[in-house]
Amino acid sequence: ANFFAYDTPGPDRPISSWFLSASENSLIVNALHRGLMHLNKKTVAEIRNTGSPPFLRRLIACHHAIRYRYGNLLAPTALQPDIGAYFAFHYLYRMLLDKNRRFYETWGRAPKISADGPHLLQNVGLLSPATPQINDAIESCSSNVFKLTHKIDVPVDISGTVLDTLYSSRPRPPAGPATAENNRH
Repeated sequence: ANFFAYDTPGPDRPISSWFLSASENSLIVNALHRGLMHLNKKTVAEIRNTGSPPFLRRLIACHHAIRYRYGNLLAPTALQPDIGAYFAFHYLYRMLLDKNRRFYETWGRAPKISADGPHLLQNVGLLSPATPQINDAIESCSSNVFKLTHKIDVPVDISGTVLDTLYSSRPRPPAGPATAENNRH
């Protein structure tokens, strides 16, 4: 397939939207673009005509339906419209998977790499004390990328934290046939 996104960051979201890659004329990107443009036109028109965006209420209703199916997935602030707007992209993606066979088949051919690895450091807490397991995950490059965030206040002294380990790490080369030692003749 000519599209990549980290897979299944939560049971209600088939993709992470923070790292996407696609080739030119990707069926997935084109369908997402058309869907987002349609949703944006509807939302702008609704705000202009009524002063209230019913589209956001529909997103919240969608969230409630997903919550009913999978359990409470989001923080209590999920009832706020800005959270619904944030997940609009993810829910549109889910809708396209459910309604568009070619979209579904194309996504089925895409490489699947779980979003769990990249979210590891965020889930533990970037300012939490680093544990031997976290140090090993960072130094062994257990994920090809770690997702960070700008939504924390980073103190001047981060000594001993997960973030400190990440900033000061020296990745170990992978074990096995790819190492220089094993490639010598």
